Amino acid sequence: MKKRIGFSNFQLIGEAGKCLDLGCGIGRHLIYLDEMQMEPFGIDLSDYAINYAKEWFRDVDKVHLIDRLTVGSVDALPYGDDYFDFVISHGVLDSMEFKTAIDGIREVNRVLKNDGYFYFDVVSGDDFEHYREYAGEDLVKGVHEKNTIQSYFNYEKIKVLLGDDFEIQECVLIQRESVISRVKNSRYHVTVKKRSK
Repeated sequence: MKKRIGFSNFQLIGEAGKCLDLGCGIGRHLIYLDEMQMEPFGIDLSDYAINYAKEWFRDVDKVHLIDRLTVGSVDALPYGDDYFDFVISHGVLDSMEFKTAIDGIREVNRVLKNDGYFYFDVVSGDDFEHYREYAGEDLVKGVHEKNTIQSYFNYEKIKVLLGDDFEIQECVLIQRESVISRVKNSRYHVTVKKRSK
C-alpha cells in the first residue's frame, strides 16, 4: 500500500492485505483494490447496492469478489476481531446520525489490526448554506438520499468521532467551488492509524 507524495514519488504505508470498504455501495472500490492486489471485502446497508455489485462483478469477470460482499450495518460488522489490515470508507460516516457513526468507528477499531490504517472522508459545513465550523445534522431535502441525515464535520467533531483508539496521520480539507453553478462543497479526507493495544 503506497501513498503518493509527489508526481512520481510514493511512500510505502504497508504490505497489501485484507481491506474492508465500509459502505461499499455498488463495489467500485473493491474492483480497484482487487486490481492493486489487495484482498477486498465490502459491506453496505443497501441490499439493492450489494445485489447490483454482484451482477456487475459477474459482468466484469470479478466473480471471486461476490462472496466478499455483505449486507449489513456499520455498527454491527460481521467480521472477527483484528481481521483487516486496512479499512476505507467514502461518503458514509456523514450519512447517518453521529451516534451511529461513533458506534461504527468502535466496530472499525474492533475489526482492524493493531497499527492498521483507516481512511475515510466526511462532509464539511464549508459550503454556501453553512459555515466552515458548522458541525450539526440536517435532514436531506434533495432527491438524492431524501429524508436521511446529513451530518457535518469540523476537525473537533472528527477527533470526537475517533476517540482515543486512533492516531490521526493526515487530515485535509478539500474544497470545490463551481464558478458556473455557484455550488460549493468541502470534504475532510482523513487517514488514521489504530493505536496498538
